[in-house]
Amino acid sequence: MNPTLNRHVFLALATVAWADGVLAPEEREGILRAAAGAGFSPEACAELDVAIQKPRDIESLNLGRLSAIDRVFVYATAVWLARIDGAMDPGEIEALKRLGDKLMISDKKRAAADAIAAEVTTQPTGNRPDKYDLVSLRNLLEQRLWKRA
Repeated sequence: MNPTLNRHVFLALATVAWADGVLAPEEREGILRAAAGAGFSPEACAELDVAIQKPRDIESLNLGRLSAIDRVFVYATAVWLARIDGAMDPGEIEALKRLGDKLMISDKKRAAADAIAAEVTTQPTGNRPDKYDLVSLRNLLEQRLWKRA
């Protein structure tokens, strides 16, 4: 994965996770796993763990320097996190909409990212944060949305 993803990416994921009023343990674990997979050091993950313990507003985040694929990857990861506790409530749906708007992702790419995130979830134990294949998610997004082989 891309080690240049900044801390605000993971704060954005936490914002979506917090949208139902609770950061579930599975959501927290998923965010920290994604950060480690993106190249964050154990120390940076520990700092992130502290930072995500309280909700924040999506508009306060700096996501402007992300590439197009990184923006869609963040959105797809947020979709997965919103579903990880078994249900998406209206607050999470609204948070995903606001995140998609902030990331300037078209409705067509949002729908595709949603479908790809769900597809990866259907892999064996794919709904578990310790087993969800973020690399596979990234690769499928690149292959299907950017037609890379």
